[in-house]
Amino acid sequence: MKGMLATIFMVFFVFNVYAESEIERLTKACNAGNAKSCIELGCMYHNGKGVRQNSLQARNYYGMACDMKNQDACDAYSRLNKFP
Repeated sequence: MKGMLATIFMVFFVFNVYAESEIERLTKACNAGNAKSCIELGCMYHNGKGVRQNSLQARNYYGMACDMKNQDACDAYSRLNKFP
């Protein structure tokens, strides 16, 4: 039982470290003008994948990508504004 709990803890810890580093990488790329990274962050926050679900953050990242002239991001931004 102890071994099983240790394994579960390690999987959870490794996943969280990976998720944090992935979020950092995407955030840096988004802030550097990479619309695809902004959209990916928007999706993560919209769906709560790897992060706590947060519609305001999702809207922010979709908005950034929309400002970079990405139509998919503009559409997602518009949908979130209609249905918060």
